[in-house]
Amino acid sequence: MNCFRLLALRLRYYSRTIALINLDERLGDILACEPIARHVKHGSPDTLLFWAVGKPYVELLETNPSVDKVITVRCFRETSWLWKVGFFDEIVDLSIPGRGCCVCEVMPKKENPYDTSINLINYRFFGNTLLGTFCRCAGIRVLDETPQLFIPAAAGKKVSLLGLKAPYVVVHCESPERGKNWPIEKWLELITALQPAYFTNVVEVGLKPIVSARKGSYVTDLTGRLSIMETAEVIRRAALFVGIDSGPAHLANSVGTPAVIVTSHHRGLFMPFTGNFGSPHYADILFSNGPISKIDVETILRAIARRLEGVQFSRGHCEDRRTKLF
Repeated sequence: MNCFRLLALRLRYYSRTIALINLDERLGDILACEPIARHVKHGSPDTLLFWAVGKPYVELLETNPSVDKVITVRCFRETSWLWKVGFFDEIVDLSIPGRGCCVCEVMPKKENPYDTSINLINYRFFGNTLLGTFCRCAGIRVLDETPQLFIPAAAGKKVSLLGLKAPYVVVHCESPERGKNWPIEKWLELITALQPAYFTNVVEVGLKPIVSARKGSYVTDLTGRLSIMETAEVIRRAALFVGIDSGPAHLANSVGTPAVIVTSHHRGLFMPFTGNFGSPHYADILFSNGPISKIDVETILRAIARRLEGVQFSRGHCEDRRTKLF
């Protein structure tokens, strides 16, 4: 964060209201809250809207027409300081009470009125959706809209170089939150059944390979090789996304790709998605009332069969095309 550049902007636009959206981490959270930027702009089109975000997530917002300026921050205290010295006229603080900063581990103090009954322990029980909960944390009306993602042309060109053979199915198998992860052996069983049944090409995305790492797998491994926007473009071109409740699932919701999502009520009775994925027309959100491991492979296969009905796949042998970016 360049404080001198920000102060120059403040002087340049001294007559305009400058507002800040404060949510600096977690891919799924930032995507889910994208409609809030449009809400702020719709209510006050002349407002200059900033969004404070961690460096890994800047690309999510820098092409968004509702966000005038993306501030890269390492710690919540950087934006807190700017608020205290009067740089911003308004703040939409989306931080969840009780969630500490991942850098300094200090608990941030909420900078705007909010529903004081919400905290880190119970926040999944409020608002019915993830976006709804963050709206309550910010003290604004609850929104229920599809998040939007604006993929740059450069990401599309890079994905075209991968030579992925359409139609294909994208899978994402692992989240940093262990309670969200479906067992690896069930993923392997699913992929083993999926490829012969549909003669489909399967592409794995994420940070590290899960199913594509297994010996004899014909899954195309793109894990750890794509930027967020490139991953979004790979998902956008897919016939179907199959995964867990995670950042890539929110990407699928944002780009409108049909999906089968495996999740559970392990931390609250709420829907992670709004908009497209809030409707069964676009996605099958398969909940387990207990551990996610209770969801069986057959249930997932039936949902996939419904989603892939009418999609024409090549009957040629699924080649192993482990692709590298250029």
